[in-house]
Amino acid sequence: KKGWIQTDFGEFLKNLDELPFPDLTVCNNSLYINPETGNMLTTIETSRGCPFSCYYCLTPKISGKVPRHKSPERIVDEIENCIKNHNIREFFFKADTFTINKKSVIETCKEIIKRKLKISFVANSRTDTIDEEMVSWMKKAGCKIIAFGIECGTNKQKEQIKKGSKISDDIKAVSLCKKYKIKTYGFFMIGFPSETVKDVEATTKFMFKLDCDFVELHIATPFIGTELYEQSRAMGLISEEEEILGHSYFSSPVVGTKYISAKKLKEIRKKALRGYHLRPKYILKKILSIKNLGQLKNYIKYGLRLLKNTKQ
Repeated sequence: KKGWIQTDFGEFLKNLDELPFPDLTVCNNSLYINPETGNMLTTIETSRGCPFSCYYCLTPKISGKVPRHKSPERIVDEIENCIKNHNIREFFFKADTFTINKKSVIETCKEIIKRKLKISFVANSRTDTIDEEMVSWMKKAGCKIIAFGIECGTNKQKEQIKKGSKISDDIKAVSLCKKYKIKTYGFFMIGFPSETVKDVEATTKFMFKLDCDFVELHIATPFIGTELYEQSRAMGLISEEEEILGHSYFSSPVVGTKYISAKKLKEIRKKALRGYHLRPKYILKKILSIKNLGQLKNYIKYGLRLLKNTKQ
């Protein structure tokens, strides 16, 4: 009989240092490329768990609300393994929020520096969990990009989705990264159930104002198990039978808002992304940042893909 079977769940793994290194010998590592450099890149998991309560997010259900961190020594041991055995020196530090524990972040950076490892890495962060001391150590250790979940363009919207951070946090965090010449990747979301066209415009305007080096603008998807899903159902935007599975932030939305249709949301998203990336200032900045032919080719490839995906 086909169907979903709910299984019992014990408890989340507490000591992540017990986990073995991922076996990269079974992967074709040359397929995983950093679009910024054209070099091989792999993922290093640094922690699991998130204590925040963003009402659209499944992370607390999947990873738990209590953060568990790998030790700095364990993280850097894995980095060394990638360098020595796979010739990989570029990394994505995977965590539900890499910067959730300041002490752990700084000690990891110091361990990288202590071992004189010449690497580069990308990490994710909340804008309210980062400060100048942390950013300075991340820069010294090789951080090239920090990705921020910014989501909305007003404090009112942030409160409605229980984000926890404020507009002032976003501005400060992005400014700090610019000061230390760390590129920023801003994640924004539109299409929450009670949003109006004015609310959505506030988010897209704020996206332009922050002027991150890279951006993604997603349409909120009500994943089963989230408060967003329950709110969407309560407001009549989806029915119990409606198919949610198979959709993600990267696929077509399954619902609109109380005031905006799904079709209109997609149009707004495409227009905003196209406008953001076709600004002369943005294009010039990207051209001036190109360091080699591989990076140029990647920028052209991803640029053409963007134009195709945002065609009205």
